[in-house]
Amino acid sequence: MAQDQSKAEPYNLDPAFEAGVVRLACYRPAFYGRVGHALDAEALGDEAAKWAMRACHALNAEMGHGPSSLSLVGQRMRTWMEQGKVTREQVYSVNELFSVAGDQPLDEDEAAAVLAPILQRRMHHEAA
Repeated sequence: MAQDQSKAEPYNLDPAFEAGVVRLACYRPAFYGRVGHALDAEALGDEAAKWAMRACHALNAEMGHGPSSLSLVGQRMRTWMEQGKVTREQVYSVNELFSVAGDQPLDEDEAAAVLAPILQRRMHHEAA
């Protein structure tokens, strides 16, 4: 899988919040459209979160909207595994991320409200 090898400035999100936000982006198209689309996978802290967002962005590019099911992201990861782009362990790590993040799901509006200023600061910083 071609990846941007440049070092993105990390978001420094709380790991549980990061997992919850990625999970929301991967199964709530409205959340993906509000803020998830702006998440730079390379700036996430957890490798599983990075892979999940890469898959989510790839699905959005194909479908024109974020995925509506975690199963779609999981299947994209398995397709990439069959193509030799990811390992079985990376597929399992994304499944585990979704499982753990699902234990205490985030409220979409609250998560978007917390995430939006972080993304806006990044966009202003990059524009400067």
